[in-house]
Amino acid sequence: MSPAAALRVLRIAAGRRALELVLLVGGLFVIGLLCGGQASAADGVSVAGVHVGTASTTGSKPEAPRRGEGLSVPAPVTEAGHLAGSVAEELAEAPSLPAAPA
Repeated sequence: MSPAAALRVLRIAAGRRALELVLLVGGLFVIGLLCGGQASAADGVSVAGVHVGTASTTGSKPEAPRRGEGLSVPAPVTEAGHLAGSVAEELAEAPSLPAAPA
């Protein structure tokens, strides 16, 4: 193969890679434009015990919650030992798997 033909093959391959990269970046940009809407919460949704609502329409700024206000602490789990025991019992009663063929 002559040096000119080798250079032509390299240029074609580089051009093809550049075109693929441009198409990939452009496609990601279009997907970002189509699917990149601003996130918004529904009215009155509770997240981890905190009530989240929309701001008032009176034009006043909402007050920031005080530290520890409006937060609820989940109750401690007391039935973990009971659940672990019942799972262990279920596993003990389960039939064993057949032996693997030789």
